[in-house]
Amino acid sequence: MKKDWKFNYKLLICDTIVWAIVILLVWWWRILADKSAVEEYIYIMMGMWAMWTGMSFLSKRYLVLLKHVSYKSSITRVLTLALITALIGYGVGEYMHYSRQVFAFSAALVGLGIWIYISVYYAYRYASNAEEETTVYDSREPVQLKQLPQQLDTQKGEVLEKAVTAVVGQNAMEWLKQHVALPWTSTKCIFKEPQSTIDQMESFTVDSFVNLCKLNDLRGINHFFCTVNEHLPDNGKLVCCFTSRSQQKRDILKRFPKGINWCVYVVFFVVRRVLPKLFLTHRLYFDITNGKKRVLTLTEVLGRLYFCGFAVDDVQLCGHETFVLSHRVKQPEPQHSRRYGPFIKLPRIGKDGKIINVYKMRTMHPYAEFLQGYIYEKNHLQEGGKFANDMRISTLGAFMRKYWIDELPMIINLMKGEMKLVGVRPLSRQYFGLYTKELQELRTQFLPGLLPPFYVDMPKTLEEVQASEMKYLRACQKDGVWKTDMSYLWRIVYTILFKKARSH
Repeated sequence: MKKDWKFNYKLLICDTIVWAIVILLVWWWRILADKSAVEEYIYIMMGMWAMWTGMSFLSKRYLVLLKHVSYKSSITRVLTLALITALIGYGVGEYMHYSRQVFAFSAALVGLGIWIYISVYYAYRYASNAEEETTVYDSREPVQLKQLPQQLDTQKGEVLEKAVTAVVGQNAMEWLKQHVALPWTSTKCIFKEPQSTIDQMESFTVDSFVNLCKLNDLRGINHFFCTVNEHLPDNGKLVCCFTSRSQQKRDILKRFPKGINWCVYVVFFVVRRVLPKLFLTHRLYFDITNGKKRVLTLTEVLGRLYFCGFAVDDVQLCGHETFVLSHRVKQPEPQHSRRYGPFIKLPRIGKDGKIINVYKMRTMHPYAEFLQGYIYEKNHLQEGGKFANDMRISTLGAFMRKYWIDELPMIINLMKGEMKLVGVRPLSRQYFGLYTKELQELRTQFLPGLLPPFYVDMPKTLEEVQASEMKYLRACQKDGVWKTDMSYLWRIVYTILFKKARSH
């Protein structure tokens, strides 16, 4: 059977770059040393490079099967080539009375450089294999509970109550009694293995799930929420619990002596919070820990619930655990792997009503984008037209917002011609919908800007924000965009520099 080979030009380029760097280092070393035999050293190094390339072709190292090639096999070839090249270089140096160690060390350095490249490549491929296909949930007809609920007998009810209390405590038990019908057949309490428990159940046989297993120890939280969504009838309830990041932070700072406690927390935060979010380490982290003891914020948990088709009804802190009551409102959003790196693209309404991707640095917790309606419902707007008490913003994010650091990537939008220096800020659909129809139409006639007229008038309410923007846009219509922008630019700079205006 004929094998399907493909020339790996990337590996050849990698070899070329690494060898060129090593040869330059040898040349630099000879120049800084006694400057003797510079050309001879370079010629020998070039010969070693040619020999390395020739052996790579002969061993078919540059011809890789389209199917998977193991990491062990790739590294073995590199180490073998490095060893052979080092031995030959050592022998040539001995024969020609040059530094044998330089040639041997150079070959080892080449092997190290290529080993790093191959390791990064396989790490990327390993991480990529964790990507899941997008799952789209079709709309469904209204569904009710299959059978009428029945109350458990007194003995079974008492046993259930004691079991739940033993897990969550008396305060949480009292809270649960207020929101779900515990001693009824329509409520299912989950004490262990939540995903497999749900999978084995028939759909629409209960209208309330109480998951007593902490989400911090559950791998595939979204998958679990979506499975519950599929099993619940319309408006069915889900109760879940977790230990929040802020609570974990308080526990660590209290448990360890001052000074040491912050060092422990930083390590804890990086390992448990940062690594699970990074592309290259996400899969490795969960393969090692199986998703145990992960760090979750309240924002992330609530955002995941909305992402999976639930609406949050109540949040209650009981002891060290936070309990969340939600109910099913719709089918889950299309499920796909989500990564939360330092940079984001936000869909915003630009000129002519077109959706543009605005580039910013991430200042919010994961899944915060699904909580805009929830935050507005709960807290409404504060002075300046921003959401009041916005829990979605992280501590670092608040600092970056205060000094506009998060907005630096918007220069990309400026260079692409999607925005200009001065102008009204591009808004999300939800926030855009709060504006009057007249202002919505006027806004879409001009390019949005990086520096808004907000910093000229410093409005405090949404109505004042709209009035400020209307005044600016009317001026653009009357006096022209260029003249208006120049007039506003100097006033904005003055407000920021001398009146110490800060972003929110």
